[in-house]
Amino acid sequence: MKNHIEIISENEFFGDLPDCISGGNSYKEKIENSCKITNGILQLDDFKSEDSAKEFKLELVINGKSDSFTIQRMSDYVDGKSLIKGLNQILKNSGYQGDKRFTELNGGDFDFGIAFVTKEQEDELIENGIVYK
Repeated sequence: MKNHIEIISENEFFGDLPDCISGGNSYKEKIENSCKITNGILQLDDFKSEDSAKEFKLELVINGKSDSFTIQRMSDYVDGKSLIKGLNQILKNSGYQGDKRFTELNGGDFDFGIAFVTKEQEDELIENGIVYK
């Protein structure tokens, strides 16, 4: 079994706490960190959240373009599935045509994290128990 650092470099991921969500604004830092690991491909210009009892609607301006997606309210836990789906949709909407995408790190040393990786890296992370799909 390989460690995550044998598969991805330090500037391709970040780790975070999975249980620190008090409202939609709690996702701002996670989105900022996700943009940082794209090494300039995505730049967060603005962030707003509309919170309801069941979900958070995140309204973002990335690379000067407005975009939004919805995150389910899951007690105080991160909705990693919706976050990754939303980030990958924004990546697509930005016109990015590279071979990397966002994936959730949720195994191995990670309670929660996000990586910006190729399909081959993601497959290797899955094989080594660092990503559960």
